Amino acid sequence: MQKKDAKTREITFSSRKNAAIRSVHSKAMRTVAELLENDENVIRYETGIEIDTSLIMNAIGMRPAYLNEEWTSDFCIYYEDGNIAV
Repeated sequence: MQKKDAKTREITFSSRKNAAIRSVHSKAMRTVAELLENDENVIRYETGIEIDTSLIMNAIGMRPAYLNEEWTSDFCIYYEDGNIAV
């Protein structure tokens, strides 16, 4: 999870599974993307998806100011069985 429009480096790559260019913000996330590319249970995935903080049900341990920021998820993963993971 990352602040939206944060000034970080971007690693862009061509995704065979998505037939599109994707961007991530770290070498670790690039490694995860490669695992998703090779996982036969993953149909497709998206990067940098906005998170609606109003949907967070349990904010215990989170600073209230964090909920006022805009955030993006590293991945939204669509599985073959219909499940979606963020």
